[in-house]
Amino acid sequence: MEDGVLVYLPNKKNFEGRVTIGIQGIDVKKTSRIISGIFGALGHALDKGKDALYFKWEDITSVEEIEKAGCMITLKNGEAYKIIFNHPKKSLPYLMNMVQGRV
Repeated sequence: MEDGVLVYLPNKKNFEGRVTIGIQGIDVKKTSRIISGIFGALGHALDKGKDALYFKWEDITSVEEIEKAGCMITLKNGEAYKIIFNHPKKSLPYLMNMVQGRV
């Protein structure tokens, strides 16, 4: 499952990106705001992004649904990441189903 996201880092900075929720974990790639701004949805679709974050299922302590459009991912090392999805009606249930039995 893949979706566009806004990611808030523990240091309060944020970036736009693309998340892939898979069997091994959650992969987040940072996309260019400039390309998305100039070309809109087409630019966001064409921008494959740069590797930014990767969360293995075994490194995740909890995933909590927040604000109807996102989740808070807490890692075993105490770091917490807030992720807001572009399409939460698809992505959030998929993520929560993947989390069950893994975390």
